[in-house]
Amino acid sequence: MITQVNDKDVLIEFLGMPIQGADEVFEKFSRITGAEVFGRGLKKFLYVKGARKNRVLLATHADTWWDGSYSGLQSGNCAPAEIVEGSGIIRNTNGGLGADDRAGCAILWLLKDLGHSILITSGEKQGRQGSNYLMDAHPGIKDEINNDHQFVVQFDRRNAREFKCYGVGTDE
Repeated sequence: MITQVNDKDVLIEFLGMPIQGADEVFEKFSRITGAEVFGRGLKKFLYVKGARKNRVLLATHADTWWDGSYSGLQSGNCAPAEIVEGSGIIRNTNGGLGADDRAGCAILWLLKDLGHSILITSGEKQGRQGSNYLMDAHPGIKDEINNDHQFVVQFDRRNAREFKCYGVGTDE
């Protein structure tokens, strides 16, 4: 039996994951056939090689940039997320939503069955540690990413209502 996946439910699931760590995100994605997790802590990434011949790399990071007023993060006493929706806005009543980049993780989860490769890193908000670890310690995966994909789509955002476009490619 095929079940219909509600996009908003997937988004709310990822937004409800603890914002002070990425373990739950990596655990969920590690269940995908062919998923491999490398490293630990902030020097960590997950890679799933796509099955399509014309595959692209779908990438995001699992660490978050949370609301600075959420003092529970600094003290280690983090209340569970209480996600509410109203007037088309999704909020965590306990502060710190984690939409950057849990929304990107939710998008990748919804696209996971298209046969494209998936890359999720950690430590991006703390100096791109997951990406640097991949580049330095896993040259085979680095070469595969650079040579075997048509292009990369990075799911990220800048500020509250913008997307992020890295300085690559051409103006065209």
